[in-house]
Amino acid sequence: MLTGLVLAGGQGRRMQGAAGSLTDASSSGVAPGPETLVQASRTGTPISRVQGPAQEKGLLQLRGLALVEHARRRLAPQVGQVLISANTHLDAYAEYGFVIPDDQILGDYSGPLAGIASALRHVATPWLMVLPVDVPLPPADLIARLCEAVSGSDAQIAYARSENGVHPLCMLLHVSLKQGLYDFLLAGERKVQFWQRQNHAVTVHFEGAAFFNINTQQDLLRAGQLDCGSA
Repeated sequence: MLTGLVLAGGQGRRMQGAAGSLTDASSSGVAPGPETLVQASRTGTPISRVQGPAQEKGLLQLRGLALVEHARRRLAPQVGQVLISANTHLDAYAEYGFVIPDDQILGDYSGPLAGIASALRHVATPWLMVLPVDVPLPPADLIARLCEAVSGSDAQIAYARSENGVHPLCMLLHVSLKQGLYDFLLAGERKVQFWQRQNHAVTVHFEGAAFFNINTQQDLLRAGQLDCGSA
């Protein structure tokens, strides 16, 4: 059994100058302790239009759904629980799953590995499947193929690559890596692939543009036009 994690939090998950739809941000902006898990229904609430110079990427809409909901739907059928790593807009993200802010001991906005390390404290399954919120349409067989890559081997991390490059945050990792990851971050390190190399990660090749990444308004519009057969 797996646990799923949507990486939504942090400054790197914001989109500058993007016109789009954001869930009303009722969060106070003060993150509760990492031990706090916010459970909410998955029915959602009406999406309100918010314009601003920097918008929370995971709450933008694609094909009528927030990006975080696309990621949740990709993970949910194949995992026992979906967690969401977020540090702002906590109430809005709580509409889609259990929200875990970064552990305060890791500092403010310490990168995606901090979100992963914090989530590992709450994972009861042997493996954690990670998916960035800005990769809303990954291959349907992503999880199965990453699981196959680590099955029967000593590998504790597997992540995706394609003809467009590597996708280190589309990653499956073993929970036994938690303490080592904390040590890595507390030593001031942040680079995802450096940590993965240290832990002898394996890569799995995927064809096509399934890992299309949304960084701009143009990307969001293009994603809406992509073939959703794999979604």
